Amino acid sequence: MKNHQTLLIALSDDLSAQLIEVAEAYYHLSLPSDLKHARLVEFNRHPQFGHLTSNIAMRLARICKLSPMVIAQAIVDHMPRPKSTAKCEVKAPGYINFYLADSYIQDFLIKIHQQHFQTILPSAPWKKVHLEYVSANPTGPIHVGHGRGAAAGASLAALLQAVGCQVHQEYYVNNVGRQMQVLALSVWLRYLAQVGQPVDLPAGCYQGQYIDVIAQKMASDYKERFFQPHAKSIALMINQLSGSSLAGEDLLGQWILRVMDILGDELSVIRQFCCDQVLSGIRQDLESFGVQQHWFLEHQLHDQGKIQAFIGQLEKENLVFEQDGALWFNSKQLGDEKNRVLRRQDGTYTYFAADTAYHVEKLSADYDLCIAVFGADHHGHADKMHRILKSLLGDTSTLKFKLVQFVSLIQNSERVAMSTRADQFITLKSLYSEVGVDAARFFYVARRLDQHVDFDLDLAKSQSMDNPVYYIQYAHARIHQILSSVGVSKDREKLCDDWLAQLTHPKELALIHHSLKLPWVIEQSVRDLEVHALAHYLIDLAKLFHQFYAQCPVLVDSPKQKQARIALIICVARVIAFGLSILGVSAPKKM
Repeated sequence: MKNHQTLLIALSDDLSAQLIEVAEAYYHLSLPSDLKHARLVEFNRHPQFGHLTSNIAMRLARICKLSPMVIAQAIVDHMPRPKSTAKCEVKAPGYINFYLADSYIQDFLIKIHQQHFQTILPSAPWKKVHLEYVSANPTGPIHVGHGRGAAAGASLAALLQAVGCQVHQEYYVNNVGRQMQVLALSVWLRYLAQVGQPVDLPAGCYQGQYIDVIAQKMASDYKERFFQPHAKSIALMINQLSGSSLAGEDLLGQWILRVMDILGDELSVIRQFCCDQVLSGIRQDLESFGVQQHWFLEHQLHDQGKIQAFIGQLEKENLVFEQDGALWFNSKQLGDEKNRVLRRQDGTYTYFAADTAYHVEKLSADYDLCIAVFGADHHGHADKMHRILKSLLGDTSTLKFKLVQFVSLIQNSERVAMSTRADQFITLKSLYSEVGVDAARFFYVARRLDQHVDFDLDLAKSQSMDNPVYYIQYAHARIHQILSSVGVSKDREKLCDDWLAQLTHPKELALIHHSLKLPWVIEQSVRDLEVHALAHYLIDLAKLFHQFYAQCPVLVDSPKQKQARIALIICVARVIAFGLSILGVSAPKKM
C-alpha cells in the first residue's frame, strides 16, 4: 500500500529508498529483493527516540559482517538530509531514528484540522470491492452472533471507503431450500391455531415468539384461505402424523411432503409471505444498527439460469457424473475430501451448487477484491470453497474470507445461556436496545475477528471511565465543552504560522505523536481487513487527551499558547470523530 500523494506514509517510503540507495553505494552490494522492496522506515512507538525509525543496520549486519552501530552511523553520515526531518541520529543497538521538522508536523496537523483526511491516509491497492457479510438464513431474527459479523462488515466497508475504495455491500439471502420449507411449515402450523385448528409443532420446526407473530399476521391478511378449503384433509393429516412412529428429520420430512400435497401452489405463497416477513424484520434491525446493504436473493441464481450455467461449465470440464438419480460434482478430483451433490433426485439444486455459482459470479465481475465475512462455523466451507474455486478459475487472489468468532454475553459476571434450537437466542435488536448501538458496535469490533468475544453487558451500559466507548466519547464531548466555553467555532478557528512552537509540554507532544500514528493504524487495518487496531488507537488517544486535560489548562493567559492548545484539541476531536465514524459509533458533543 504505497501512496506518494499522502503525508508520512509516503515519507517513510522515500526514506526507505534513500537508506537502501546509500547502503548499496557505500558497501558496494545489491540487497536481496525481499529487503530491497521492504519498507525499512516505520512509525516509532517510542516518541523520546523520534517520530520514525529504521532497523536497516541490524538487518545488514550479517550481510556486511559489521556491527549494526557502525553500519547505522555510516549510513547516517552519507545520507542526504531530507527537508522534512529536523535531525537523524543513531541509537543502540543500531536503530536510525528520524525527528520530523516542525513545519512538516504542522502541515500534517493542519490537514487534520481542515478534515482533509484523504491527504494523510494511504490509499488501498483496490478500487472496486465486493463485500458480503451477515447473510444469515431468513428463518428468524438476527441474533447477537450475527451482530458481530454485521458490525465487522459495516466498519470494514467504512474503512475501505475512507481510503478511496468503491464498496458494494451485499447480503446474500439463502431464500431457497429446505430451511424455507421448514419455516413455512412452522408458521402454517401456528396459523392453524389462529383459525381454530391447534396443533403441536413437530420436533425440528422453528420455535419462538416471532413464529407466532408471523402466523398472526398471516391469519389477519389471508383469513382462512390456507385452512378452510382443505380442512378435512388437514385434520386427517394431523391425526395420522401425530400418531406416526416416525421421528426427527423423517417425521419433519413427512409433514412437509403432506402439506405440499394438500396446499399445492398455496405453499409457495405461504413460503414467500414468511420469507418477506422475516426479511423485513432483519432489514429494519440492521438499518437501526447502522448497516446498509444491497440484497441478493438466491432465487435470482435459479431464475437467471446462473446455477445451470455453472453446472454446464463443469460438464465441459468432465467434472460431473450421475449416481443414484442425482447429479454429482467430482470435487475429489480437485482436492476436496469427498464429491458433492449438485442436483438432488427431486431435481432441486443443493446449497453447495448455488453458493459456488454465486462466488463464481462475483469473481467473474470486475471487482478488484471480493471479501466474504463468515461465521467461525463456516471455516471448513470457506476452505473448501477457496480450493474448488481456485481449481475452477485458476487465480482466486481477489477472494478473501474473514471468519468471525463466536460471542458470549456476560451479565453479573456470569455467562448468559443461549441456544438457537431451544429458542433461547438473544436478538441483535434486544442487545442494542439494552446497551445502545454505539456500545454494541464498538464492543463487537474491539477484538480481532478470530478471537472470541465476551460481551460484558454491565460494562457496556455503564457510564464510567472503565467503559471504553464512554471513555472515548467523553474525551470528544469534553473538547467541545472547552470550545463552547470560549466561544470558538472549530470551523473558523485560524492557525498562526508558529502555533506548533507553543506546544512543548510532554503531554502535548504525546498527543501530537499519537496523532501522527493515524496513517499507520489505517494502513495496518486495511492490510488486515479488520478495524480492532483503530478501536485501540482511539482508546489510547482518549487516554492521552484526559492526561493532557489534567495537566495542561487550555484557558491560559498567553494568547498564543491558548490558541495553540485550542488548535491541538480541535485536531484530537476530529481524529476521534473520524475514527468513531469508521467504527459506526457516534461522537457526541454533549454527554
